[in-house]
Amino acid sequence: MRAAKYSLKTSSRLRHDRHGPVRHARKEPISISGGSFMRGRTFLIGFVLAIPLLSVASPADAALPNCTRTATSTDGTSTVTVPATSNGLPECLMAQGNQSSGVTAMQRALRTCHGKSIATDGIFGPATRTALIQVQRALAVNDDGVYGPKTGSKMSWPGYSSGTFVGCRRTTVIQP
Repeated sequence: MRAAKYSLKTSSRLRHDRHGPVRHARKEPISISGGSFMRGRTFLIGFVLAIPLLSVASPADAALPNCTRTATSTDGTSTVTVPATSNGLPECLMAQGNQSSGVTAMQRALRTCHGKSIATDGIFGPATRTALIQVQRALAVNDDGVYGPKTGSKMSWPGYSSGTFVGCRRTTVIQP
């Protein structure tokens, strides 16, 4: 059984409407040889399969608020400052274009604990994004240049005791 595909072809007959003579169009079956029958469906399947690739962040990450301030974590010997939401929660996102004390905390960690030569100005610019991507690759985290909970949990953060730097730490307990 053969499936027929229709193509729009014009005939030589002219018809008239209120704007003047118009060529009459009618549908005629065309051959399905050479894969022409599947051409339209292949495009549609390719388009449908490509839609998920357009999404960078996972659905859970997309719902997270921006990091607008910092929170501290204390392990008994030192205090670590990490990016946080306005409520003091560390589950937040930062990307190029953000400006906050959370960005400053991340930049300080990138400089002090991960050896990146960037400014600690609180502005998430191209240099900060590049440094973050390099650290994400080294930590085997999605290297998209966006700071989120997965990146934050893998990064090391500068620890201070009585205002003196005592080394880099990974944080687990956050206090607003």
